[in-house]
Amino acid sequence: LPPRTAAAADAPVFQAQCASCHPRARTLARRLEGESADARSAALVKFLEKHHSGDAQTRAAIAEYLVGLSLQ
Repeated sequence: LPPRTAAAADAPVFQAQCASCHPRARTLARRLEGESADARSAALVKFLEKHHSGDAQTRAAIAEYLVGLSLQ
């Protein structure tokens, strides 16, 4: 999926898993570190393994959503 489509498709996962503590997804997206979208996604997935998100699919969806926002 193109970044905007992926971001829109994964928004509900972010809302369900993250938004109660992190209401501003764009603020998080702007703070992602990494020189490429792949690097940002990999770093975020690794961070989420230790943070409050559940399974690998959920972590990937959150990463896709935030990285997609960072590209807009």
